[in-house]
Amino acid sequence: PHPPTTIRFSDDDLDLFARASHDVNPLHLDDAYAHATPFGRRVVFGVLGALACLAAAPDLPGRRLRALALEFVGPMFADTDYTLQHRLLGDDRLVLTLSDGARPLVRATLRLPPGAPDTALPAGPSGPLRAAADDSDPALLVAGTLRAC
Repeated sequence: PHPPTTIRFSDDDLDLFARASHDVNPLHLDDAYAHATPFGRRVVFGVLGALACLAAAPDLPGRRLRALALEFVGPMFADTDYTLQHRLLGDDRLVLTLSDGARPLVRATLRLPPGAPDTALPAGPSGPLRAAADDSDPALLVAGTLRAC
């Protein structure tokens, strides 16, 4: 078995993730609102927990990510230490579990068959890469279309 990794979130992490994702749910950002919920305090974004799991996953050379399944089992809170453990199952599955003691909170199952990762960039509009996000009106975004910058 591999030693577990400790992951901890801060209120600043939640604020930064909210700015990056544009998710302004008060359960994650407003102390007074969150205090009035059954959780009693701000809750870490589930996706932020999942991204932390993926960032701390072990490097498996010669493998490529084929599929990802996420389970959000319980709430996470800022200023709390969580433990990330990983298990290899069979030849191509890696299970990452973020837990608070014995209680799992986020579980990520990755299918990682052998093979080289795709290194070619997807086709898209030509031109220089953008240095900042485009804060366009979301109503202008239509699934399946490309937008030149």
